[in-house]
Amino acid sequence: MAKDNSFDIVSQVEIPEVINAVNQAMAEIKQRYDFKGSKSEIKFDQKAGTLTVLGDDEMKLKSVIDILQSKLIKRGVSIKALKY
Repeated sequence: MAKDNSFDIVSQVEIPEVINAVNQAMAEIKQRYDFKGSKSEIKFDQKAGTLTVLGDDEMKLKSVIDILQSKLIKRGVSIKALKY
């Protein structure tokens, strides 16, 4: 019976949702007081499928990653898709 029945699971990240999450995260970073004057940013290369997170120091970098992860979760993108 196993030979007759089968199914495939395909998991892909929805690129428009990632773009929206990055835009929302960047908007929050620009608004936050603790990021005033910092060069923290998130870059998304759609062709390569990579996110680049930049921060002035370790603390700000962790904060940017936390903001990005929270926005991705709200948009329904799995955090397991990220590799560090």
